[in-house]
Amino acid sequence: MSSAQQAGESHGQAQAKTEQMADSAKSTAHSMVDKAENATQSAHESAQQNKDQNPGFLQQIPEQLLDHSIWVATFSPRGDQR
Repeated sequence: MSSAQQAGESHGQAQAKTEQMADSAKSTAHSMVDKAENATQSAHESAQQNKDQNPGFLQQIPEQLLDHSIWVATFSPRGDQR
């Protein structure tokens, strides 16, 4: 076999290996995208479920802060109005 034939064969093998690695990388990337999409969907569903189970939770927080502000202003040890 001539050196030109060997070079051509080596080039063909290298090209095949490169294509195989590229396909593998694409497959891995698609798998990672699928997993990320599934995780996002799961998080969204979980958040929605928590929102449905605790509808007043976010409304209570400002009320608690307001109650705390009134308490601090009324019962502050230094008597200062905040």
